[in-house]
Amino acid sequence: MALDNAREARKEPGCRQFDVLVDPKDKTKVMLYEIYNDEKAFEAHQQTPHFKKYLAEAVPLLASRERQVFTRAG
Repeated sequence: MALDNAREARKEPGCRQFDVLVDPKDKTKVMLYEIYNDEKAFEAHQQTPHFKKYLAEAVPLLASRERQVFTRAG
């Protein structure tokens, strides 16, 4: 599910990077690393059919979900 979402997100014009990362010591721990041109591009991503499908199918299976936003220093 996460890989399908990432594959489709990478096709979006405002998505610069989308990686699905797995903890090598605990395969149940997954992180989605996403870079968008700006907040508008991320908001557009959240309106796509593949994102909505991911939310509906994958999120209910998660033990926890956290979102952190970082900006480039300098």
